[in-house]
Amino acid sequence: MNSPSTSRAPPRPPHCCGARDRIEVDGVRVGLCWDLIADIRRRDKLAANDKQTTEGLDEHGTRLREADEIGPVTAAA
Repeated sequence: MNSPSTSRAPPRPPHCCGARDRIEVDGVRVGLCWDLIADIRRRDKLAANDKQTTEGLDEHGTRLREADEIGPVTAAA
C-alpha cells in the first residue's frame, strides 16, 4: 500500500520561479519600457525636425518636393 508521503510530487529546485527570476523579468520589462520611451521621443523629435524643414522650404518656395522620392530633408540639402 502506498503511503501519502510517497505519492507527493518532487520538490521544485530552488531556482525555479523564485523571487530572483521575477526580479530579472521585471528588470527586462523596465528596460523595454525605457527603450520604448526613448523611441517615442526620437520619433517626436524627427517629426518636429520634418515640420521645421517643411516650413523653411515653404518660405523659400522650392518645388523640389514635387519630384518623386524627394522629401523635405533632401530638398533642403
